[in-house]
Amino acid sequence: MLAFLEQTFRALVKTPILRGLEDETILEIDDLLALPTPEAVRDICEMSRAFRNSQQELLQRTPIVLNPTFAGSADVGGADGDLIAGHSLIEFKASKTELITSRDIFQLLGYACLDYANAYGIQRFGIYLAWRATLCEWSASDLVSELSGGSCDFGRFRQEVTEFIRSDGHRAQSSS
Repeated sequence: MLAFLEQTFRALVKTPILRGLEDETILEIDDLLALPTPEAVRDICEMSRAFRNSQQELLQRTPIVLNPTFAGSADVGGADGDLIAGHSLIEFKASKTELITSRDIFQLLGYACLDYANAYGIQRFGIYLAWRATLCEWSASDLVSELSGGSCDFGRFRQEVTEFIRSDGHRAQSSS
């Protein structure tokens, strides 16, 4: 259900919910609840139980922030993360391929850099692989140093990215 709503909100995709509202086949909550297949509901229940059972330590961290937005989110056309737990920014991946890609890593870095004033105090990054119930987590400074090929202070890195975004440099590069 949430996936349908998120698709509609993020990409303005004509989801079954929108089609049903237009043709009036969705009139009540029971009509909405009938949309997901039983298999999809079972998968979500399994992944939810696996997360709860495997991530007790993560769930004890405070604060817990769901779908955090960042000071710079509007500067890039909108961006929100999945979860902040304590000082860790966590993204959830439910692809059955279960590969962590460079795009996933850069997504986390991008979100953290959009937290211009470090309001969330992000010190760690994580990717939760839902089908494996596995959390892979890294120190922000270690990850940035590894990607840069040397020692790199994450706070300084964030500051340089912030200045670049605020200077509209990213818009000039993307339009050329």
